[in-house]
Amino acid sequence: MKIVNKIIEYGLYALVFLLPLQTRWIIKQGYLNGWPYEFGTLSVYAVDILLVVLLGLQAFKYFYALKQSDDAENKLPIHWWLLAIFEFITFVSIFVAPDKIIAVYKYLYLLLAIGVFWLVLSAEYKKEKLILVFISSTILQALFGVWQFLSQHTFANKWLGLAVHPIQEAGTSIIIDGIGERVLRAYGTLDHPNIFGGLMMLALLLLFLNNPPLPSLYKREGRGRSVAVNIIYGFCLIALLVGLFFSFSRAAWISFFAGSSSLLIVAFFKKDKAFLKFLFLNLAIFLLVFSALTFQYKDLVFSRMSADVYTEVKSVDERLEGNKISYGIIKDNWWLGAGVGNYGVAVQNKFSNLNYQLYQPVHNVYLLVASELGIMGITALILFIFYILTYIKRAGNIYKTTIIISILVLFIFDHWLFSLHYGIIMLFVVLGACLKGGKN
Repeated sequence: MKIVNKIIEYGLYALVFLLPLQTRWIIKQGYLNGWPYEFGTLSVYAVDILLVVLLGLQAFKYFYALKQSDDAENKLPIHWWLLAIFEFITFVSIFVAPDKIIAVYKYLYLLLAIGVFWLVLSAEYKKEKLILVFISSTILQALFGVWQFLSQHTFANKWLGLAVHPIQEAGTSIIIDGIGERVLRAYGTLDHPNIFGGLMMLALLLLFLNNPPLPSLYKREGRGRSVAVNIIYGFCLIALLVGLFFSFSRAAWISFFAGSSSLLIVAFFKKDKAFLKFLFLNLAIFLLVFSALTFQYKDLVFSRMSADVYTEVKSVDERLEGNKISYGIIKDNWWLGAGVGNYGVAVQNKFSNLNYQLYQPVHNVYLLVASELGIMGITALILFIFYILTYIKRAGNIYKTTIIISILVLFIFDHWLFSLHYGIIMLFVVLGACLKGGKN
């Protein structure tokens, strides 16, 4: 059993490290209204195979331990009941979905996400190592994204799951600079710069909260060690900050502001002077890095924030129009929803002549879940996440709640945490890591 434990432990580290890679086998390309439709594409990702193996080993270990145990009472925690309700509602939505193949596929996504949630909660591993692996993986993403932005170049590689993003091609995420040129945003290996930015945001907050896994920066434990640690930490911090900037993701910027502000507020009310000092130092570095990059790329920043640039006006208008359309879908399907994964199909059935971009999932997880799973689905999801928040607070580690707060803010501005394979798996990894260990 010791060997099984080690396989699960290092397999989990590998899963978290490799998760950003989009290596997959496309079973069937999705199409909607004559256009390729990612959210209806059926795929098997390489990390899915690893995850299924790990879940099989953990299930074997669990049932073996259950058989050996004389303890007949196994009370199921409340979060599992809430998650089971959400899963059941998702399952029922398959029967009302116009495209049941997509619905079944997305339901399987959810089962994998629940599986990884259980794995993170139940497996034996060192949480500090898991966080270090997550941050290390994200730093590689940051460096790759920075290279993409500075070189204005991408390339395809099927083994790494990389797609090419031609700057002049419609659908590539770009910014218009001061002279009207198209400038590529950083993608990393992910599907969109907003996902890349969200990943940078989460890694930064985890870095603040876990300076172990690196030794503490605000406690001197020896000159040589302190200097080495500060150099490593400073490199990690700046790499992630530059990656966050070059994502040009307003949603990620706002969510990072919400998360870091929450950390400051919690530290202030806990009168944690050492952590406040540490946070102020980090936020000072953040302001220095962002100010320098804003000065260097002021045309791009002003363009991204402008109400006059065509691409930005178009982006905001599409989001507002998407919200209106989702209200219509919710109104028509308020009880059970349009079916998991069937938002685009429901929009096409209701409006057959819209701009292609408006068939994409609405850029709001709350509205998307309400559209696909109805009022019961969104209520179950909110209760599940808020229970985790209250549990963490009762357990005595209120700092962890700031991670979930940043995710709840990100929910307002984007859909990828529910609509895409990477997003929902990553969401449940983070929720599981926040919940695991009580006070630890």
